[in-house]
Amino acid sequence: MPDTLRTNDPVQLSFGHAVLEDAGISVERTDPQLLTYGSIEQVPGRLIVEDRDYERAVALLREAFANDVIR
Repeated sequence: MPDTLRTNDPVQLSFGHAVLEDAGISVERTDPQLLTYGSIEQVPGRLIVEDRDYERAVALLREAFANDVIR
């Protein structure tokens, strides 16, 4: 299952998760408890999808984030 989004920003993770769920794509968040040091999150959270949904998920996230987050 490939990453579609990797970020330390919990707001971006939540938004990306909602975008994919709303599109009917099964998505998992791999950061149930991020490791933090002060206010800096050390382990980026990731959203992962099934291989068959990867291209569509990336396209949806690129559109949702206006290409600013997804490379």
